[in-house]
Amino acid sequence: MNNNRNKTKAGTNINHVKKQNAASAQGQQYQTEFAAETNAQELRQQNAASAQARRNQNAASNVNQQYAAEFASETNAQEVRQQNTASAQARRNQNAASNVNQQYAAEFASETNAQEVRQQNAASAQGQRNQNTASNVNQQYAAEFASETDVQQVKKQNAQSQARKKNSSSN
Repeated sequence: MNNNRNKTKAGTNINHVKKQNAASAQGQQYQTEFAAETNAQELRQQNAASAQARRNQNAASNVNQQYAAEFASETNAQEVRQQNTASAQARRNQNAASNVNQQYAAEFASETNAQEVRQQNAASAQGQRNQNTASNVNQQYAAEFASETDVQQVKKQNAQSQARKKNSSSN
């Protein structure tokens, strides 16, 4: 029964806990406990590596600050802000135009018969070739008849023809 008085319901030895608390109050227990678990050499190496990393970081920061100060004296901040604003606006405009084009592309794609468009393009190309051929033929005849035609005589004939038309329409 005496053993039960020295233990909690969970089974913890109350006397042992009291001793630990007393030792803790004096700072003895943790010193010996952690000293036994700590590798001093490894801890020194870690501290040295950490200090070196901080020095390197500070050195890099100093270099960056040096460049920042150098370029700050050469930079027109207002001009940079305007350029950034213009660039951002151009990107927004480009994105808006792209969205509109995508919208129309989707809309017209659903309404377009690709085979029909191909046929129309082929017919148009054939018509263009025919027109070019006819134009070449007409240019050939124009050059040929230009050398044989008396312009003044043609103008007189056209005037006479117009006069006859007028007379016949008024009768």
